[in-house]
Amino acid sequence: MCGDALLPSSFEALLGEERAQLVISDAPYNVRINGNVSNTGKHREFCSGSGELSRDQFTAFLTAAFRNLIAFSVNGSIHLLFMDWRHMAEMVDATAQYSEMKNLICWNKQSAGLGTFYRSKHELIWAMKNGKARHINNFGLGDKGRYRTNV
Repeated sequence: MCGDALLPSSFEALLGEERAQLVISDAPYNVRINGNVSNTGKHREFCSGSGELSRDQFTAFLTAAFRNLIAFSVNGSIHLLFMDWRHMAEMVDATAQYSEMKNLICWNKQSAGLGTFYRSKHELIWAMKNGKARHINNFGLGDKGRYRTNV
């Protein structure tokens, strides 16, 4: 079923008693696929969040989804939440339930998508923290020549 992924029972069936330490979510962007992602018809529209929701409805959709991600992850987990630039306001509202925003990451893609004003070549990733416990930090900045930025 289309909306079942938002139901806690779906998370329970997947995780059982375990809880996630890291969450990566690429929720629908409430933008039609045809004309934005593809004009070829190779990509189907999402069953929900494909341009039909109002701003308030989409914010409620994201808020409910993030509430479940929080409930099924450990205290201190990091959540990487992908969203396009069109919905920054909705993301600010929906992520208010997290304890902390760790960073806003800009994924500079290899090639630009469709568009007429400016072709999007980036995607935004909200790095959010669930809870107050210490998060796992495997970045090792400076160790072994590692160099990471938020771009």
